[in-house]
Amino acid sequence: MAPWGNLELKASRNPAPIAGVLRMLAFLLTDRVKDAALRGDLCLAVRELLTYGYTLDDSRTIATPAIGFVADTLATDVGASVHLLSQVLTDERFGRFGPGELPALARKIGIVAVAAPDFAVEVNRSTYSREVTDNRKTSLSGSRILNLTSNAKQDLESARWSLGEYFPRFLTEFPVEATKAFLAAMAGYVARRHPIPERPDVHVIEGPAGAVQLQPDHSFIWAHEPHPVR
Repeated sequence: MAPWGNLELKASRNPAPIAGVLRMLAFLLTDRVKDAALRGDLCLAVRELLTYGYTLDDSRTIATPAIGFVADTLATDVGASVHLLSQVLTDERFGRFGPGELPALARKIGIVAVAAPDFAVEVNRSTYSREVTDNRKTSLSGSRILNLTSNAKQDLESARWSLGEYFPRFLTEFPVEATKAFLAAMAGYVARRHPIPERPDVHVIEGPAGAVQLQPDHSFIWAHEPHPVR
């Protein structure tokens, strides 16, 4: 693996001319490279590839797969990798590429949570608080021969599905962070689907520890039959 890992690292210093080749090498190496030093080099190389992918107008070819590569190697350099992946959650990138990039990150939530559980909380918060209303057609495969299609709304729903599938394990292994993620997801869901009026009625109740404010959210209407939130 050493020669190929070294090639990936050196070529990533100028990814533009051979970005497709670097993507293919990263795909082949991320699961095969086990040596700590080589994996550190690979982590740096795929971050360079993703940084370049962020500059392109089309996210599908480079940035979206590179998000997965950076997540796969995240444990090698948590700080730098989380900093780079956090751009996926910004309003600017979500507005342009969210339905493609956010599912790519959510599919790696198991790896992300183990290395950076606090970042996993932010992924949940962002995924459940965002909404896509248009049904523009998107490509699942990117292939011209067998081009499987979806739409932007369904793509974002797939990100929520990935997070929901992982959540029981998240709760078992990282109960504090998983609880934060659950509360953030619920807050995002309520704000997105059942927003509270700008001037809600607030009830003040005096208790043993002082006054407590209760703000009605009308959930007795829309949550009278609780079911799994996606």
